[in-house]
Amino acid sequence: MPNARAARARSTAREEGRSAGDAQDVRLLVVRHARPVREIRVRPRTIWRVATVAALALWLVPLAFLAGVARQARDDRARLAVDVQSLTARTARLSADVAALEHSVGVAAARAARDSATPTAVLVDRASAANGWVDDIERRVGTVRDHVVSRLRSIPTGVPIVARLSSGFGWRTNPFGGGRAEFHPGLDIPAAYGSPVKATADGVVEYAEWRNGYGLAVAIRHADGFSTLFGHLSSATVHAGDHVTRGTVVGRVGNEGRSTGPHVHYEVRRFGKAVDPRRVRAAPPSPAPDSTR
Repeated sequence: MPNARAARARSTAREEGRSAGDAQDVRLLVVRHARPVREIRVRPRTIWRVATVAALALWLVPLAFLAGVARQARDDRARLAVDVQSLTARTARLSADVAALEHSVGVAAARAARDSATPTAVLVDRASAANGWVDDIERRVGTVRDHVVSRLRSIPTGVPIVARLSSGFGWRTNPFGGGRAEFHPGLDIPAAYGSPVKATADGVVEYAEWRNGYGLAVAIRHADGFSTLFGHLSSATVHAGDHVTRGTVVGRVGNEGRSTGPHVHYEVRRFGKAVDPRRVRAAPPSPAPDSTR
């Protein structure tokens, strides 16, 4: 029975080897509540494999970190090169600006030196001439201003008394009856008897006397061909030849002449032609009409 004997020998050898291996295995006990609940056996070969992997990992992780650091350093170096180029270009532009500024300062300094070399007498003459020009301009401006103010005050604008109108400028029905139309060359402004009547512009009194249809009337001659007339007055406070200014009282409201009640008849004429007083504005002067036509 040699085969049976050999099989038993091999089985015995395997069991001895397993027993020897079990004796070399590392035993780990899992303890819970101070009682072992599980036993884990780890062979030395497995421990060596785990240790080898751990050692490799310890080497590979620093190598990967160092590789990342090197890549970041390369990127930083590339950005730094771009920044250096930009800074170089800006420095060149700044140098050009400084050179231009130095050139301008040099030109200004040369001009100042040239002006400083001008004789004092010439500078004094120039300053005196400039002052003379300024004075002449100021005189001209003052003359023009005075002329404009005087002309504006000489144009009859506004009304001689503040009140409502009873009759305007233009065609109207005859207020004395008959149903006929008549041309009214002015404004009728009713007011209390004796109310003050004021000039509407600067001028010279042409007359203050009785006039047919107007009763007691005052006429004033103004600039630029204008004249004004105030009719139906109860009294006149100015005389022919008097100089009056805008706002001067020239008479009192009355009911004299062709009148239907106390009021002032106010006319404005330009070169003898009646115009609507409400349309008179401070317009530029115009030439007088040719009387030979």
